[in-house]
Amino acid sequence: MYRFATRLNSVRPARCTVRRYSDEAEAPEPLGITEENVLTVKRRARKPKAPKVQAEVAPPVQPSGHKLFTPLSATTSETVRLSLLHELGSSEPQFEELVQDVNKKILSVGNFGEEFDVVVLGGSELMGVEAVLSQTVPVGGKVLVITNGKSGNTLKNVAQFYAEVVELSFAEDEQVDIEKVKNVLQSTPGITNIAMVHCEASTGVVLPWKELVEVVNQIPSETRPTLFADVSNTFGAADLSWANDVDYLFVAPNRSLQGVAGFGSIIFKKSAITKAQSYPKRSLSLDFISQWQSQKETGKVPLTPATHALVALHRALVEHEEEGSWQAREQRYKETSQKLVNGMTELGFETVLPKSLQSHFSTYFKQPTHPQFNWEDFASDLRFHRCVVYSGEQPKTFGVSTVGNIFPADVTRFLSAVQLTKEEMKF
Repeated sequence: MYRFATRLNSVRPARCTVRRYSDEAEAPEPLGITEENVLTVKRRARKPKAPKVQAEVAPPVQPSGHKLFTPLSATTSETVRLSLLHELGSSEPQFEELVQDVNKKILSVGNFGEEFDVVVLGGSELMGVEAVLSQTVPVGGKVLVITNGKSGNTLKNVAQFYAEVVELSFAEDEQVDIEKVKNVLQSTPGITNIAMVHCEASTGVVLPWKELVEVVNQIPSETRPTLFADVSNTFGAADLSWANDVDYLFVAPNRSLQGVAGFGSIIFKKSAITKAQSYPKRSLSLDFISQWQSQKETGKVPLTPATHALVALHRALVEHEEEGSWQAREQRYKETSQKLVNGMTELGFETVLPKSLQSHFSTYFKQPTHPQFNWEDFASDLRFHRCVVYSGEQPKTFGVSTVGNIFPADVTRFLSAVQLTKEEMKF
């Protein structure tokens, strides 16, 4: 005998299957189908209409316990992650007050004066960088881009869309030579803008912005180039006293501020904005100048802001203050970074950069040449121990960052995981 038995599934729509039972007594009573609806067939039967099934709500994701020892995304605190659960509409007065407080706190972190302001811009870090370069270079402008790695190359690639680019390139394991910068400025007429990152993410090298500012400040004001610094990696954990002489800075929330990605903040001199307002508009969504004016007039962030990410950054900035601002965070990063380098050296790993170029933001190590070493297995085993690392931009290297909500105990756990992995792989 055949009976229709309705099978409910929480993922797929409900459907009917035909099952055969040797005895009438052992056949279970069909779900939602009366005896009158039971059809006896020999080969095929018309399926009854499936009952409506209410989808189950997925359970909340449980914390993984993983720590991101990665140069581009910082581990956040549990309280920052919990703040993402807070629903807040972008037009609510509470959200407008929160954004104003976020902007105030960001300016406070960098100790910027009254001549500076800041604007929130939704999108990725690359969008923030392009917003500055697309709106602050005059027609026929010439941009000097100083590079020594992937982050600097990104600035160059973006600038090429909007202006003539003069590139001054250095090797990834080499510091920027300010004397060479000075020579380029003296020998190349018509440079209107200078762009450089503060910390090269692909190596961890901190570039000499203080010395660059001193050189540029000697140029007469009528020919002085506009300065743009990408401080995504360092803002919140480094001395940026030199930044008060820079016209534009871009800040990513998911590095030393220990927030989450989804937007960026552009800090700028008000006098520089006045100058840039005469330049042609090259974008709508990246026109941060118009968005800043709109925020000032209405108090609202235009173009559907990343509300959850901004709430998370507000919480992260509160924790930044509680820790002791950039000075305390810089000290913690230095301590954890030194502990990391010492421990990895004891385990037989060699750093890519000499000690003189290493920073407390990220450290890159050479992959072992032992025949038993395999990068994919190494990274997978570390992930099993809840430690996440990525391979480096240079071949046969990998980067480890202690930026984020990482403390000495976390570094100890990471070193133990490396040691266990090394023993298991036998290299």
